[in-house]
Amino acid sequence: MTARFELPTMGGAPAPAFTNSRACREWLSGLPLATPIQAQATLLGQINLLNRYPVAPDERLRMLELLREPVYYVQAETAKKFSGRPLPLSQSERAVFDANQNLWDTLRTGYVIVLQAALEGFSSLPAQAHVIAQRGLACLRELQLDLCRAPHEPPPGYWKNLHAIYAAAEALQCTKRQVSDPLQTEFRQTTVVASYCLPLLLNAASPHSLPLKHVTIINRWLMAWCLKANIHAEAPADLEPPPVAIDLESDTPGSLDQQGCSQLRWLDVARLSNSIRKRVLLLQRGESPQVLKLGDDCIPAVAMQLLQHIYRHCCRGGFTRSEPRRSARKAARLVAGLPAAHQLLASAESALAAPMIQDIFTFGRAAGGKTTAPQTITGYTMERWRVEDESPAGMRMTRLRQEAGMRIGAGQLVAVCPDEESGFLLGNARWALTLQSGELQAGVRLFAGTPAPVEIRLTGGEAMGRMAQAFLLPAVPRLNQAASVVIPATWYRPQRVLDVRGHDNVTIKLLDVIERGVDFERAYYEAVHGS
Repeated sequence: MTARFELPTMGGAPAPAFTNSRACREWLSGLPLATPIQAQATLLGQINLLNRYPVAPDERLRMLELLREPVYYVQAETAKKFSGRPLPLSQSERAVFDANQNLWDTLRTGYVIVLQAALEGFSSLPAQAHVIAQRGLACLRELQLDLCRAPHEPPPGYWKNLHAIYAAAEALQCTKRQVSDPLQTEFRQTTVVASYCLPLLLNAASPHSLPLKHVTIINRWLMAWCLKANIHAEAPADLEPPPVAIDLESDTPGSLDQQGCSQLRWLDVARLSNSIRKRVLLLQRGESPQVLKLGDDCIPAVAMQLLQHIYRHCCRGGFTRSEPRRSARKAARLVAGLPAAHQLLASAESALAAPMIQDIFTFGRAAGGKTTAPQTITGYTMERWRVEDESPAGMRMTRLRQEAGMRIGAGQLVAVCPDEESGFLLGNARWALTLQSGELQAGVRLFAGTPAPVEIRLTGGEAMGRMAQAFLLPAVPRLNQAASVVIPATWYRPQRVLDVRGHDNVTIKLLDVIERGVDFERAYYEAVHGS
């Protein structure tokens, strides 16, 4: 296969500030690294000019290798401006994000220009093809990581560019040669095939459905384990698990329909699968994550959860839901944040209490009520969304691009009302993702039981009498779930006693915390009798 690169036209643009490696080194000595955004803009402008300036390919490679380290530094610094922020990004965050994406792609373009020269047999470049291809793939991997930090779908052409670099390395017969990458501080030794498999595996791991700190852990593990993956030109027989088909001419990470694909490759994860299963067994036997080289930043329970997540998504084709989702495509309303949800449900409670029959067998949905939920709430936005698919436990929703609304982040409390249903359901936005279309998509996991808005008050200590808004959720025997309370973030303390007003006036004691979000905590409780 001949790699197909879209290369900039040479000439017709001003010369960059440097045209050889010596001048490049001198220019870099004056780069304002203390102001990363300025340095990023300067690097972006100069590498763009370099990509359009005719220069000997081997000299271009030397300059790119000098530019690479400062690019990585400023990109890491500027990424802090948008990492982990709710979506959609603000105007200033979006500007930094766009510049960040452009710089990674511009650096990739520089390496692709050199790779094309290697394909054409220029001088000694074919002997360095494994380094050139790995550097281009590394740019795309870093671009992908920043897409995970501010969850966005990959831009058009991302996968096509990744496949084209790998195809060029295949043509140059260098996919399995060892490459040293000094900027991969933990795992410096790699290969082109490993560098190609890494973005495929990270994408398969469904990173947008995980907290950013878990994505960081999974990426580190996959960097270490991608050497266990392999790419085959023919489908291997009797592999367990079966290999994944990849169409090198497509702009997708995998091929569901293999008909008409002339450039299929096969991603083999059998060794990776075995390695993950062994670690799971050892964790179950009490081995520590540190001994298993999983790092010091996750406890055994988290390590087990993430290993199983990788196994299901990367080695078994995805997570099997306990509650299958069905296609919906219907309008819905949503409010975000604990105060807005509380005001909404409190104002609706008296009007909706009669028709809303608690149905614990369907996760607390209203059963047949004909009254409608309120259309407005004071001081907050009630947003119009579209439910794409749903199950009793959750739904995938899209806010249209033209619709205004609050910023949504993973771990945020939301209240959702599909239009044909009478009541709002309380839930947790597990993930949010900006689509290529500019629309915002979110996955919401619903809490079991009909939420009752209440006021809570501390009963002892320095903050005695302090009050806050909260929700009581009933026990759900079908799910073996005890009664729980949703309280503001930081309010949970083991055995803390709270007075509850507004539903049944009771006193409760907090037991185990179930989950924590960015603006709430949810905990089991028991009533304190005789108070």
